[in-house]
Amino acid sequence: MSRIGMLRQGKHPDRVPIALSLSSYAPKMLEISAEDFYLNPEIAFEANCWLEEMFPADSEIGYTVPDSICMDFGGEVYFGKGSLECPKSVRIPARTEEELLKLKVPDPYTAPGASREFKYAKIRRRHGLRGAGMALSSPFRQSVEIIGMENLMRWMRRKPELVHYTCELIEEYSMKKAKMYVKEFGAEELSNAFSYPMESHELISPDSFKKFSAPHALALHQKLIEIGVNSFSEHLCGNHRHNLWFWREDLPLPEHTMITVGTELPLKEVSEGIGDRHILGGNVDTTILHLGTPREVYLESKRIIEEMKYRKGGFVLAAACVISTAIPPANITAMTASLLMGCGSSDSAEDEGTESTESEESTELEDKVVVYTAHPEEMLDLIIEGFTEETGIEVECLNVGGDLAERVRSEKDNPQADVIYGQDTATYMALKDEGCLAPSSPSWADELDDFFKDSEGYWYGTIKTPVMMFYNTEIMTEEEAPIGISTLNDIYDNVINNGLPLKEIYSESGEVVLCDCAGVINDCANPNAAAAFLEYVGSPEVQAQIANEFFRVPTLDSALVDSPEWMANEIKTMEVDWVNIGEHKADWIKKWVNEYMNAEIVAEQ
Repeated sequence: MSRIGMLRQGKHPDRVPIALSLSSYAPKMLEISAEDFYLNPEIAFEANCWLEEMFPADSEIGYTVPDSICMDFGGEVYFGKGSLECPKSVRIPARTEEELLKLKVPDPYTAPGASREFKYAKIRRRHGLRGAGMALSSPFRQSVEIIGMENLMRWMRRKPELVHYTCELIEEYSMKKAKMYVKEFGAEELSNAFSYPMESHELISPDSFKKFSAPHALALHQKLIEIGVNSFSEHLCGNHRHNLWFWREDLPLPEHTMITVGTELPLKEVSEGIGDRHILGGNVDTTILHLGTPREVYLESKRIIEEMKYRKGGFVLAAACVISTAIPPANITAMTASLLMGCGSSDSAEDEGTESTESEESTELEDKVVVYTAHPEEMLDLIIEGFTEETGIEVECLNVGGDLAERVRSEKDNPQADVIYGQDTATYMALKDEGCLAPSSPSWADELDDFFKDSEGYWYGTIKTPVMMFYNTEIMTEEEAPIGISTLNDIYDNVINNGLPLKEIYSESGEVVLCDCAGVINDCANPNAAAAFLEYVGSPEVQAQIANEFFRVPTLDSALVDSPEWMANEIKTMEVDWVNIGEHKADWIKKWVNEYMNAEIVAEQ
């Protein structure tokens, strides 16, 4: 029995399983045209068999025809002659209300998409493989393939009955396909994979999800269960934070259903939201898979495993979304390799027979330092090269963007990094209060203004970013100028490098000055190397260097001597309650996204 199969039966396998969503990856690796792969199930099956040899995992590689609903209802899909081409619909079945109402539910035995997927399932059985899978997606998601995105968004507001009608067509067709599979293979052999990309908060509001998607997804699940189907997997694409009630309360999922999520949803939050009845899977960032190094993919995968491996309901390591042809093969290998280090039990704090005391802490520099950051790659490359040249310490740098603080919090009991480098004062205040940071004392700390450092040494500001008002001098005078807002470094970047005629405006109340900080992570593996890195990135020399190269304003006055002249302009700093911001920032952002951004998106549609 496979490891995922064990989880589905409520058993615990020997390690965390891994699921690789490689259904579109074979054309790239085997140099098969997309057209040959998707339109010939025999070729697709052989290709997937080779792919499973290349990338061993605990899941089988599936086969689905992209935009098959579009094809089956009479639309047209272009598959492409190249191995890297992504199939896309070029003509939808129903561009108007009249065309929609004329559509008939296809016969899945002869429909171009469904018949090929059915044939693939029978090829698997011919080769001794059990089970048959259907990739259904939610009816709301599949409605795009029939009426298109523009009609879907317009009709949600103006003709909601047409959206429901389209979803009902898909429900009916999905059941015809399911009954075809049950007749051929038996209900106990059929598994159904649902995905919900169109329902994320980025595209529709939680209220729209409740009105348009949830009823049809619920109805389809209920109908499948009525004919004996009891194996499901659910993938939540995007941010579904305020939709989790549906999977927790409404959807009648069998126990031990696997629910996978993207990076927009923190795993621990989803775990609490769905409870321990179901298996949770995710959520290796596809951006890191696309653009990161194998080492960065390895570290990210290992972090997730360490965070979730003891989850009571079970956990499966998976990518946040489908693994596209743009992802380097080495990064897929790195993702699987992380399991070799991520599933064992934790070593004890001390080796048996070894005595240690706090007074005997070593000051010797470790060989490496692991840095979590949100700064741009070009700037990091410059810093890393200089630091390694000066100290001989290897730097493993993982750029996690806006998830920086959440990453450090999630690893508090088992830190995977040594330094956090980037983000604002409020973030560092909160991390200090939560016990995520350790105090340090770089040599330049006394020169810093109190505004740019923690009084107890838990964090230090290395870059300041004044947020300024500005106007275009070629269009208006200072007296006529309406007010725009940008960062001072962006203004001068555009003035100097792009020749834009911009001039800053200084307000009487002062300017908001954001501060990018750095700090040592508490209980990190390489504390001495971490302190050395902090010493380096905050030094006057490095602050001046990135000021000249990247228009980042130094926090040290001594660095301003060798920085662009405009950076020395005196700026009145507005008093800001960063503690209050730190305490409420997450709630304010959530409120803005859920109550204003989603409302604006729907209004524009």
